[in-house]
Amino acid sequence: MNKRSSQTIHMLIWRSVIQAVILAVLAGFLLPFIYGLVHYYQEKNQHIQQLAALLTTSASTADGAQVVAKQVNILLENEPLFKVLYFTQPLSRLKI
Repeated sequence: MNKRSSQTIHMLIWRSVIQAVILAVLAGFLLPFIYGLVHYYQEKNQHIQQLAALLTTSASTADGAQVVAKQVNILLENEPLFKVLYFTQPLSRLKI
């Protein structure tokens, strides 16, 4: 082997090692961030399911419409996520 091709092979190996290290560092930063986002949305989904169960339970009582209307008003005041939800009956038509 001549000196030039051994330098080329050495540089190719060195660049591959550097690229692997950079890729590992990027993965080390990105994976926890992605995991955090997935965990956050799983918690939000579970929270919404719990609220839906609470509203369903409240609606099954004798004065369920009034109770659910009050609960939905409280949710709308305190939880900005719910402002984008569409309710089939306007809250103004429910007796509170």
